[in-house]
Amino acid sequence: MAGRTRVPPSPLEAVREAGFFVQTEATRIALEQSREDLLALRVPAAEQALRDLAERPDGAVAAYYHLATAALLRVFLTDAGEAVAAFDGYTDSLAAALARRPETRWRRYLAAESRLQQALVAAKREKHVRAALLARSAYRQFAALQDEAPDFAEAYKGRGLLKMAIGSLPRGYRRLLRWLGFSGTVEAGLADLEVAAACSRYNREEALAVLGLTEVLMNLEPARGLERFSTLYAWHPDSPLFGYLYGFALLRERQGRRALEVLEAVAHRGDDPAYLYVDYADYYYAEALFLHDRFEEAIPVFLRYAARHPGPALKALTYLHLGLAHEMLGHREEARAYYEKVRATRALDSDVAAERQARLRLVRAMTPLDEALLRVENAFRSGRYAEAEALLATLPVDGARPDVRARAAFWQARLHHALGRFDEALEEYRKVMSLQPNDRDRYAPWSQLYIAAIYEQRGERERARRAYEAALAFGSTYDYHQTLEQQARAALEGLD
Repeated sequence: MAGRTRVPPSPLEAVREAGFFVQTEATRIALEQSREDLLALRVPAAEQALRDLAERPDGAVAAYYHLATAALLRVFLTDAGEAVAAFDGYTDSLAAALARRPETRWRRYLAAESRLQQALVAAKREKHVRAALLARSAYRQFAALQDEAPDFAEAYKGRGLLKMAIGSLPRGYRRLLRWLGFSGTVEAGLADLEVAAACSRYNREEALAVLGLTEVLMNLEPARGLERFSTLYAWHPDSPLFGYLYGFALLRERQGRRALEVLEAVAHRGDDPAYLYVDYADYYYAEALFLHDRFEEAIPVFLRYAARHPGPALKALTYLHLGLAHEMLGHREEARAYYEKVRATRALDSDVAAERQARLRLVRAMTPLDEALLRVENAFRSGRYAEAEALLATLPVDGARPDVRARAAFWQARLHHALGRFDEALEEYRKVMSLQPNDRDRYAPWSQLYIAAIYEQRGERERARRAYEAALAFGSTYDYHQTLEQQARAALEGLD
């Protein structure tokens, strides 16, 4: 593939049996090219080559597994209903092809992988009971395979993902699952994924991507997660998927300028029919523009995402940002029209918070102080710390409402924290909590979480533990409580 830096071979490759029941060199070469196209997200070309591969005597298993994987990508990246039907069909064809093969570890592995893929699709479609049953079946198959063949590196990705999912659940659910014979922690899942990333021939990129997302989203080792995405992007520079993931991680880690560069490059592939485009890249490119106060440029990109993506993902945030962008440009009536469109169609942190903020903005226009605070937040979240500090120094917060003063103190604390000024950060976080904004605002509980993080960074483990537990004691009425609870539980697990 043009521009790709080859991944060094795994030290275990020489002793592996033929993967996917491939027996001939011609079939192996055809499979490798199809995988190259799939990783680059040239899905139409990959699908055609895989359909041809299915006609080879030793190619059916490999073809149907990767066709199911391509359909899985379409399900998650496009929300298109027809992709689910295609996935179901390829899964059935894979099962039939496997039934004609001898009982080997590759057959058991692919059966477990297929169960895991089906569980992911069921969860995406919110068929939670079916997803749980399929995940249980996959867990048992992976566990048996690892017990029998601990050197079979391909199996570590799937079971690692399942262990990590179990470890992310509340403790009560985990106790029940242990009683039923299923155990797992985030730490154990990450360890299995590390094996897959280092030794697997076919799951290396996927394992690296899951590791990176976990480290970034759960704030475990975000710098390491960002490095993983940088590696994937270097291996596959023309892949919209890895470009999107790298840009997303850069934005999360407040490297706004580099995020803009990467996401803009991905956005330019949006009209190329050779690629399965990642619509989400449009959303995050628009967000990167918004965070740099480039509101006029952000609006058409947000609108493109709203028009192109058929599902509900990120739609509430899209319409909220369109409203805020118009309001920052002085277009109050246009802003109101977009605020009216914000609906929390899913019980996700971001959707619920977006709807609440939109309702607030419908009844209360942004004041000059609100606008200044938004620019402070944008400057901080895009990594423009000097600009954020200068803006904070001029904020006229004396006499403002307690919730406004809490917001100002929160972003001042975040800035101190990011710059390593921990004592000043602790003082500001405590100020936020003393202001006691209403129980829907996130600033007090998140301040408590960041206080815990500072204690942990300082090596004060017992103080950190108590502070994380205090963050979890805030209840579940405030914005982004699910994310806080997940991060706090993962941090407590790491302290055990």
